[in-house]
Amino acid sequence: MKRKAVIGILIVIAAIVVFALWRHNSRNYNRVLGDKENIETPETIKIATYNIKTLNQGEDLHACVQDLKTAQADILVLQEVDESAFRSNEMEMVKELAAAADYPYYYFYETMWMVDGYYGLGLLSRYPILSVSSHSLPNELLKEPRILAGAKIQAGEEILSVYLTHLSYKERDVRWEQIDYLKEELQNERNTILMGDFNTFTADDFFTIDGYEQINNAAAPLLTFRDFGFPDNIFYADHFTLLDKGTLQSSFSDHNLLWCQLKIQPS
Repeated sequence: MKRKAVIGILIVIAAIVVFALWRHNSRNYNRVLGDKENIETPETIKIATYNIKTLNQGEDLHACVQDLKTAQADILVLQEVDESAFRSNEMEMVKELAAAADYPYYYFYETMWMVDGYYGLGLLSRYPILSVSSHSLPNELLKEPRILAGAKIQAGEEILSVYLTHLSYKERDVRWEQIDYLKEELQNERNTILMGDFNTFTADDFFTIDGYEQINNAAAPLLTFRDFGFPDNIFYADHFTLLDKGTLQSSFSDHNLLWCQLKIQPS
């Protein structure tokens, strides 16, 4: 009996170690997806961020697809995305949204295993995605995992570094640790954009990153959560020129889509 108990304990420990390694590797990586293609460099680029509330309340993709088509963004990031999960009818959301809204390039970043599927962030692009990356953000044990996801996107001769994230909500101190990580990782980078849901709900929650402008700020907040919150934001390296910005009211989510048009400055 003792031998069986010891073997059982060793199996459990081995399973925990394997799961921990898988969990780490699934959120911390750099992957090359493709080579540069011969495409023209655009003068401007429209980018957007959208928390789609997982589409797990019985909705199909139709409403979201219509919102994406209306927005007509060149690069768009998504938060609260399910992937092959039972609660969302086992949809491969990012792949299906990309196909329906005519985005030739896409990628899903998993942040959480849901036993029957995954949950995380999505990226849709009309320009080639050359590589992707993911890095775990500081967080409390047993809380929802958070990541800083990234991609190198080819816009003609310019290579854009596009980052996306979804910061912690209730744990304000942890969220500020995550913000400090973003500031350290991204400060003063050229051709760089950061988008996502930062869970900003008070003027004191806004923050700055050296070398970047932001389209949502305390002086002129854009409501993106119902009629009282502004959690979503877009940071862009200050060599870009902001041409326009705005929100698109969602037809199904509790968040609105946030977008901006940027002029690209050639290197």
